[in-house]
Amino acid sequence: MRGPADAAKFIEASFEVDLAPRLLTDLIVIAIESNGAAGDLSAEEVAETWAPKVKSRLISMIEAAKEHAKFLRVTLNSSNDDYVQGSCFVEPAEDERVAEAKRKRATLLRYVDEFEAIDPNDFELLCGRTLSLFQVEEEFVTRSSADQGIDFFGRVPVGEILKPAVIDPGPEQHFKVWLVGQAKHYQATQVSTKDIRELVGSVALAKSKVFAGKTDPLSRLQMRVCDPVVYLFFSTGTITRDARDLLTKAGVVAMDGLQLAMFLADHAVGLADGEFSQATFRSWLRP
Repeated sequence: MRGPADAAKFIEASFEVDLAPRLLTDLIVIAIESNGAAGDLSAEEVAETWAPKVKSRLISMIEAAKEHAKFLRVTLNSSNDDYVQGSCFVEPAEDERVAEAKRKRATLLRYVDEFEAIDPNDFELLCGRTLSLFQVEEEFVTRSSADQGIDFFGRVPVGEILKPAVIDPGPEQHFKVWLVGQAKHYQATQVSTKDIRELVGSVALAKSKVFAGKTDPLSRLQMRVCDPVVYLFFSTGTITRDARDLLTKAGVVAMDGLQLAMFLADHAVGLADGEFSQATFRSWLRP
């Protein structure tokens, strides 16, 4: 451990998501003692010196996580920012709706474990099932042997969601958006810019109905020239900085393993009595 930045990373990586507030200097002491970084001084003396920079680093990490919709294990206590707490810790004065949302999100690491346990084919199925949470008319998962670079897709009737009809719908029934995506079941490999370019190119070819072989393997993906399309990229792994930059500039919506777990947890997928249930999750995956 070379300094405050490393201490902040250590605190974030080792903190339980629903842990009660702990004094920041105490956590820095633990970080220092765990990594032998005190030198000739006591861990307490170093912690006092490092505390302002560690807090500043944590604040930067929290702001970046909010900006990029990424999950972070920690946050600062709302009453006293000298204390660090789990990002899903329920503070006593919080509204019950906030408390319930935090309790759901606190289960997300169980989803990450489940991602590692399933095979790539089941992960593609999971991504397809995730489309149901976007209220698609019907989710489709392509056969892995003939997916043409597209693993799952569906169409969202946005107009009908924004203006539910009690009589025959109006022209809003034509306002629909395609969701088209690729799934990467990576454990030791990071998502690179090559993966993103593959998705973008595959969607362009599919929209033009250009495919390998005599039979269109994406016959149900009937994207017209002017149809709006949202590109999705879901992965169990992490996304490199360059790939994340390309995703942002290209407008591709991506979820890494933690983000996908957070999304499923927020929607209470696989929860039974507030707790993650593998049986309930597997039943959702294969209804």
